[in-house]
Amino acid sequence: MNPLPFLFLLALPSASASPALPAKARLPLLAAARRLQDYRNVRGRFPTTYEGLAVLARRDPSERVARDFWKRTFHYESDGEHFLLRSYGRDGAPGGTGEDADLTLTDADIQTPE
Repeated sequence: MNPLPFLFLLALPSASASPALPAKARLPLLAAARRLQDYRNVRGRFPTTYEGLAVLARRDPSERVARDFWKRTFHYESDGEHFLLRSYGRDGAPGGTGEDADLTLTDADIQTPE
């Protein structure tokens, strides 16, 4: 197993979230980003917006579609080269503060050294 995909977990400052959010709320976002990175390592690209995160579950039947800390599906956008992954926080609506704040992660946040 290649340890490089895990290096971004150590270097990632806060996944663009409010400091009021519990750290464990960021873990599903980081896990989904790792799965996206694994997909890219195999396929040479990220899944597109059209393909969505469900394609990650189809690769391994034991996997489920990625969900955030509040058990909602992530908002995902990708052109295959870059991605944006977002949880709308506890309230499930864009914006907000504290536990209702959005969590956002992009491929630029997880770049690993080559």
